[in-house]
Amino acid sequence: MGNQFKKKPLWLWPWGFLEGFIVSVGLWVLAFFLELFVPLSLFPKPGFPTNAIVLVTILNLLILLKIIFPKSKFFNWLASVKSAIPSISLFLFSIILMGIIPQIGHGMGIPGALFNLLGSWLFLFPLIFMLITLGAAVVNRVFPITLKNIIFTLNHAGLWVCLSAGLVGSSDKIEEPFRLTRMKLHGTEQTRTVV
Repeated sequence: MGNQFKKKPLWLWPWGFLEGFIVSVGLWVLAFFLELFVPLSLFPKPGFPTNAIVLVTILNLLILLKIIFPKSKFFNWLASVKSAIPSISLFLFSIILMGIIPQIGHGMGIPGALFNLLGSWLFLFPLIFMLITLGAAVVNRVFPITLKNIIFTLNHAGLWVCLSAGLVGSSDKIEEPFRLTRMKLHGTEQTRTVV
């Protein structure tokens, strides 16, 4: 009875949720210090086709890892729920911060990055960690081809495409704010402000 509650030493395979959350916190701390000393806003955002090449390279690396090291404990951990939950939690933490702190769209360093999370390491690291775990899960479940695996693959690949498109497409986005001061609508005058 006492053996089932025995604690496994940290960092011994198979990795579990605790190691996953430690990796998540470590990535957040790394992103914090990178943003403190080398803000992401100092670097130009890669546009098309560079961003697409980077994304395809990440996907190809995941496929190669699965082909070359099919029994890799690290890859199997990346493709498991034990890394997915921590990566989702870290990404959710970033999204919650974006919802709580007003995003003004500029700023660098730690105080400024909190007001521009989309343009900081604090958002990029959680998103890339989640894309890697999600991509590993998809690559891990493509074969054997069964109905269950097809449903899983299509569901998770769709989410991967949405998140990765948001990541690589954001650099090609053009924003042009304008102000509409007067507008006539069916003979009545209304004043609206559009930003």
